Amino acid sequence: MFGCLCRENYSCQNLRKAAEGIRIQKERSDSTDKRRKFEAGWTQEVHEHGGGGGVVFIDEAYQLDPMSDSQGKAIVNQLLLHLEDDRDKISFIMAGYDKEMAERFLCFNPGLGSRTCPIQFEDYTDVELTEIWKDLLLKEDWILTEGSISTVAIRRLARGKGRHGFGNARAVRSLFEKATERAFHRDDFDPDMRILTMEDVLGARPDPEHPRLQEVLRKLDGMIGWNAVKSEVWKMINLAQSNYDREVRGDPPMEFSKNRLFLGNPGTGTVRVIDT
Repeated sequence: MFGCLCRENYSCQNLRKAAEGIRIQKERSDSTDKRRKFEAGWTQEVHEHGGGGGVVFIDEAYQLDPMSDSQGKAIVNQLLLHLEDDRDKISFIMAGYDKEMAERFLCFNPGLGSRTCPIQFEDYTDVELTEIWKDLLLKEDWILTEGSISTVAIRRLARGKGRHGFGNARAVRSLFEKATERAFHRDDFDPDMRILTMEDVLGARPDPEHPRLQEVLRKLDGMIGWNAVKSEVWKMINLAQSNYDREVRGDPPMEFSKNRLFLGNPGTGTVRVIDT
């Protein structure tokens, strides 16, 4: 995700002072009427709210999609004029995901890139993700049953770093919320002493004795034939158990494909197995 700051003399201090500027969020799901109103009122709003100097912030600017959307094209053309004509008064900041901004916004007109200075927001480091995680624990008064839980939690999250769409701080919060939800549903949960276990964070260890899995295995075992299917299911269970234990120990999980190709003559159950 990156923000774009005007090349003109707008220091960080100037931007903070101008924080009372306007913020415009453009949602793709807006109705046509709303979008037309947005376009018509664009120039008026910019001058009413930023005429004396300030900041115009456009979140998810790529959703204007000027390459394929006529309304978005008109808005961005007006934006280009303001970037030039109001460069001494207003700081324009456009934010969005790298790939989408490059493919659906900046490539529309070279002037967008030449009139702005990109600032790259890097993925958080493991240390920073850990700080965010521990800050959530502290704010919500949660206690860990073992110190290694934080390390395991962040190691799991960090595997997504560098991939398109990695959630960073949002991913930490999502993991935290899922873990606390599991904790709330534990039979031994004490609301007066909020405790998180390893199982709360990672989920239950794959166990053939688990009621839901046991029911599936019972039905599968009762089917005539399907020896290859039964063998493959047990291989996946054993691998899932091994990967769970490896993750707890701090070892990288073994990669395996979750995709399967069912082959066989008519009537052998290649479709029926899905319902089992």
